[in-house]
Amino acid sequence: MRYRVKTGFAAWLLMRATGLALTLYLVLHVWVLSHLADGPEAFDRLVRWLESPLARLFEAGLVAAVIFHTVNGLRVILIDFAGGARYHRPIFWLASAATAAGLIVFLWRLWPGLT
Repeated sequence: MRYRVKTGFAAWLLMRATGLALTLYLVLHVWVLSHLADGPEAFDRLVRWLESPLARLFEAGLVAAVIFHTVNGLRVILIDFAGGARYHRPIFWLASAATAAGLIVFLWRLWPGLT
């Protein structure tokens, strides 16, 4: 017997995963800001690392998580309060497309060196 991941479960799982990722980001953000107390040199070293390609990849993941978590949250509101349960599948794919479009705009506008 094969199990198929359906859109409702995928939306549920991605909502939790992006929520955890955003919580982790908040903790890391506070940690980075705490380096201000270590002096300008220590903070400058950290900022230089944050300009690395790996850090930029994490930044793109953060933007994708924020967009998806927001749009999927709106999807949940539509399903719960606007009678959108019968349209949950197309709304999920619309949320996914909005995430991809938002990420593309982010990469194009905020990282001009990539184009």
